[in-house]
Amino acid sequence: MRTGAVRTEVEYAWPPFLQPEPAVAIAYLDLNHWITLAKAAVGHPDGARSRPGLEALRDLRAAKHVLLPLSATHYMEMSRIADPRQRLDVAQTMERQVREGLARPTVR
Repeated sequence: MRTGAVRTEVEYAWPPFLQPEPAVAIAYLDLNHWITLAKAAVGHPDGARSRPGLEALRDLRAAKHVLLPLSATHYMEMSRIADPRQRLDVAQTMERQVREGLARPTVR
């Protein structure tokens, strides 16, 4: 028996800090989508067509209808953005949209 393929009634095992509310959708955005949203957020000409999407995403986040997780891959891919201002624009856009569910590394 393949787990998940046949046993669809099994609950997901969520880490405690990521347990979504029952009616919350989870949307994983790849870095290219975050870059497009950052362009819209800072008023870059290339981001003009994505401005309505950014506004819709802000509304969904404000209403707590969507959870936008980040992964280690986002951090690794961000390190390849050479321009510090562009990295900051993307990071600030992610931070403003994610808030809850942001997995931060623990430093001891």
